[in-house]
Amino acid sequence: MKKFAALILAAVCILSLAACSAKPEKEICIWMHDLKAEDITTVSVWSMNIDKETLTVLSTEKTAELVSLLNKLTDDSFTENSECVGGTPEYGIVLEIDGEYFCINQSIAPPGALETEYGDKLWWIDNDELTSFVKSVCEVTD
Repeated sequence: MKKFAALILAAVCILSLAACSAKPEKEICIWMHDLKAEDITTVSVWSMNIDKETLTVLSTEKTAELVSLLNKLTDDSFTENSECVGGTPEYGIVLEIDGEYFCINQSIAPPGALETEYGDKLWWIDNDELTSFVKSVCEVTD
């Protein structure tokens, strides 16, 4: 009986250690996880090239393309901008989801060409496909 109890205790300890050593989820930008186009009320596009008073709204097709790109992002696509380094963005998109607004805009920092805010933190986004898409819909020319 003592051997069985010791074996159970050892198994519990090993499982506990394995759980503690597992890479924790950063829970970065949870709103992007498993996002569907029908979850989005609107996607507005703004740019210094476009009159800021009138935002352009993305079409259904472009919104679906954006959702596909957002769903491809992983935790490795994000770097926390813990020191709030950056400047005034010249373009970006604003998504409305369930009455909340989420912005993805230009960043001028090496860890990512785009930036977003989530959970009281700023995050750089490093993803060439998403950056190209945002620049395209914002009509940004380099």
